[in-house]
Amino acid sequence: MSTRHLPRAIGSRGKTALEIERENFEKSQHVAITKAISATECPVKEKHARTIVLGTFKDHGAGLYWTIGGKLPLQGNPIIAWKFIHVLHKILRDGHPHAITDSFKNHAILKELAKLWG
Repeated sequence: MSTRHLPRAIGSRGKTALEIERENFEKSQHVAITKAISATECPVKEKHARTIVLGTFKDHGAGLYWTIGGKLPLQGNPIIAWKFIHVLHKILRDGHPHAITDSFKNHAILKELAKLWG
């Protein structure tokens, strides 16, 4: 067995510890994003917003936020659209610097939301 490979976790079905950690990170981000951006008419909980912002530093950008957020019904619900933009504002203000460039790649979605809900 070569020492250059990452150690495999016990009972992980062939996944490395790094792959398991990434999977758990993506799950926690998905949970935080779906809880923060819900259809209920209440403010975004700070713990979920904080988890999402800290996730941009671990992910070195906002790509995961856009991947998960892009699947939400932003055009169908004004509350979800508002919460999505609110959390995006927090990410752009407090998140990783690469979150700005990741978000600029998706500016067409923001323009559509502005036309629809503006």
